[in-house]
Amino acid sequence: MDFTQAEIKVFFPFIKSRKNLFLDELEAHRQEEWIFGDIDGYAADCAVVNIHWPEAIFMWKEPTEEELNKFETTLRLWKRNSVIIYTRHNLYPHYNNSRRYRQLYDMIIQHADCIVHLGKYSLQEFSESKPHFDRARHVVIPHHLYTLYPNDSNKQQSRSALGIPLDAKVLLVFGAIRSAEERNFVFKVFRQLNSRNKVLVVPCMDYFLPKWLSKSLLGRMKSRITKAVNAFYTLLYHCKLGNQRIDNDDVQYYCKASDVILIPRHDSLNSGIALLGLSFNIPVVGPDIGNISEVLRDSRNYTYESKNSTQAAEIISSILNNPPSLLSPSEYAANLHPQMIARQYSDLFRRLILSHRASLV
Repeated sequence: MDFTQAEIKVFFPFIKSRKNLFLDELEAHRQEEWIFGDIDGYAADCAVVNIHWPEAIFMWKEPTEEELNKFETTLRLWKRNSVIIYTRHNLYPHYNNSRRYRQLYDMIIQHADCIVHLGKYSLQEFSESKPHFDRARHVVIPHHLYTLYPNDSNKQQSRSALGIPLDAKVLLVFGAIRSAEERNFVFKVFRQLNSRNKVLVVPCMDYFLPKWLSKSLLGRMKSRITKAVNAFYTLLYHCKLGNQRIDNDDVQYYCKASDVILIPRHDSLNSGIALLGLSFNIPVVGPDIGNISEVLRDSRNYTYESKNSTQAAEIISSILNNPPSLLSPSEYAANLHPQMIARQYSDLFRRLILSHRASLV
């Protein structure tokens, strides 16, 4: 039985967030009908269920034991009619690697018909850490470039918009700071930079209070505390720190105003920031871990030994003082343009559906 891509319905069991354009980029080039909604929005005519971030299924809140038991029943229901694909963005949630979250992740892996890895490292790590989950198919489909962010400003205009001197040497740390360790690492690297007129830009610099304070008066005043500390660092060092998410329309200003981007992650599997730098043709320095190092090496960017602030500072100083020539985004378009990545997903959907239908005959 044959079918067209337009007849395929793909269900994503979560509400799509505007904070992350990962799926928007692919959806712009989709060939199927994509449906986003909570788990009760599933219909039996959806040939594919594609899970990306497991915690998004529960609105980014830790599920209860009862909710997990109910969800496992839901997964079994989905498998009767649909192919379940899990796109593996993270090993486990960034902020809460609890027993129930690990249970949720493993539950999805156990029921998945196919697991999509964003790099070869992820595939290798999975085979070594989870050999007992061996029934699913595994494919590698890389993270795509970003094309939906506005991209019509130059460096001078971008620095003017952000109030940064044109002669400054700008280090950008984009994305959320996820731990006190990452925050301290960023400041440590910046202090060690051997470059004049250096400026640190961190749009979303957070500070992490002890858990016993999180529900106290200080915890409720966290936003004010963050603003005050950011103001202090701005005066003490040459920093431009914020504590809120940047509008998508303003992303280009931060990227184009910078001379180099630092990824301060210590235990991440992937980083969209690496692809953000490639998309705006800005040098990226990141840890030699996970799929991150794979992306950076393949794109002729830079890696440092994880948690080694001295090495990271030396690399960044070299870039600031002797700007390198980089491959332009067009040289990656053939393999990493979202249109090409969306086509790989479409081909995967079709192959899995055909295989699933054949098994029912």
